[in-house]
Amino acid sequence: MRPAQAPAELLNGQPFLVSSARSLGVSPDVLRGPLFRAVCHGVHVAADTPDGTGLRLAAARLILPSSAAFSGNTAAWLHGIDIARDEDAPLEVTFAPGTAALGRGLFTPRQATLAAADVVTRRGVPVTSPARTAYDLARRFEVVEAVVAVDAFWHRGLIKPDQLLHYAATHGVLRGVRQIPYVVGLADVGAGSPMESRLRMLMVLDVGLPKPQTQIRVAAIDGRVVARLDMGYRGLQMGVEYDGEVHAQPAVRAKDLRRHNALLAQQWHNLRYSADAYYNRRDDVISEIKDTYASLSTRATRNDLGLSGLSRHE
Repeated sequence: MRPAQAPAELLNGQPFLVSSARSLGVSPDVLRGPLFRAVCHGVHVAADTPDGTGLRLAAARLILPSSAAFSGNTAAWLHGIDIARDEDAPLEVTFAPGTAALGRGLFTPRQATLAAADVVTRRGVPVTSPARTAYDLARRFEVVEAVVAVDAFWHRGLIKPDQLLHYAATHGVLRGVRQIPYVVGLADVGAGSPMESRLRMLMVLDVGLPKPQTQIRVAAIDGRVVARLDMGYRGLQMGVEYDGEVHAQPAVRAKDLRRHNALLAQQWHNLRYSADAYYNRRDDVISEIKDTYASLSTRATRNDLGLSGLSRHE
């Protein structure tokens, strides 16, 4: 039980301004004591309040000037975009040029001029619009992660490639903007997750293969769809997929085995990779995809020439 050294409204788990606490008669010594902790400069919360993005957003509401907006990775998350974001990383905020950057320790500040159309409201806070957020990520990130971001915005229906290209063309020559057309050319609406996007970029940029088709429907002779592949090459009957952690569950694994057998019956060669393979066995993944593509291309060429029945010595 806490000692009665502070008003109850400051102990309810909601962040508060230090100035508000002082107006309620709370001394600096009490604020520095065990009852409270700082969320950022000028904002405190009860010490036993769990940390998290929700708490930080609530703190941000107290101190953000009206001209500021959450941007970058933070804005993407607020739009529901599933790209990698460090939960412990500071929240990115764009301030108007010349505005003092508040929230030391809470925010990663940027400075830019945002038009009224560049800002929307999500979860009660100002956020850069989908177009502005996709534009910022597509020009700031290196190519692979830029494609990951654009894929995600496109897949969710928040922005289309032509809209992003138009936005880029009408918003000046900011740093990195010249890579946006290249990124848009690599993007694909069918990417179902960030890791699918990264695996597709490995195939194109590292292996050197043509851009694969995404969300390939494979049907049996009777027309029944037996699988929808993340990506691949229909002409070669070659699929490539990313398997998340859910595929380790027994029920999902049993379903995967049935699906695998159904693909074999349709003469599809399907390669599947985990995050561990992508990050820790990258060279092996590149070699395997490259060799499989080459082998299936040779088989397809032989079939086209009517050589499939010839022996190796004929």
